[in-house]
Amino acid sequence: GELIPEIWFRELQDTTTTEQSYYLATGFLVSSAADRFVTLLSEKLERMNTNGQEGDRNALAGQMLMEQLAKMLESHSSSNETTTQDLNANVLDAMIFDWKDDAPFAQGGYMYPKVGITPEHLEAMAAPHGRLFFAGEATNTNACCTVQAAIETGERASKEIISFLDL
Repeated sequence: GELIPEIWFRELQDTTTTEQSYYLATGFLVSSAADRFVTLLSEKLERMNTNGQEGDRNALAGQMLMEQLAKMLESHSSSNETTTQDLNANVLDAMIFDWKDDAPFAQGGYMYPKVGITPEHLEAMAAPHGRLFFAGEATNTNACCTVQAAIETGERASKEIISFLDL
């Protein structure tokens, strides 16, 4: 199997300066796949440091995702035009979040909707209470239980806060 078992994509629009589109690629790993990825990442960083190179954990994780994506694109292309260098040249930023080390109490869990849950239940969980605002994949009525849902609800909550503060 591949190092990263799931890669999700989302198109983002930059409306602040241009109408340009950007694409967010999210590598989703759990359990032994996540442990294997973090171990390999740590080993690569250690080798870089041993060789006198300064390694950036986030950038290296992004490169590893781009290497896999290049392999996937090459296997589905007759011209083999896409290379890791092509993809890396277009990466704006990369970030890795290791639930085990970065948020040991969260444990990386996400919501599983039970039978009978309705959008109204999720809307109630998302409703602000005074100066307290909520975001997270469990409060999304369109795509709960996904990273996309977490991003969308973060955007929603930030707009609610801006409106509340009358900015």
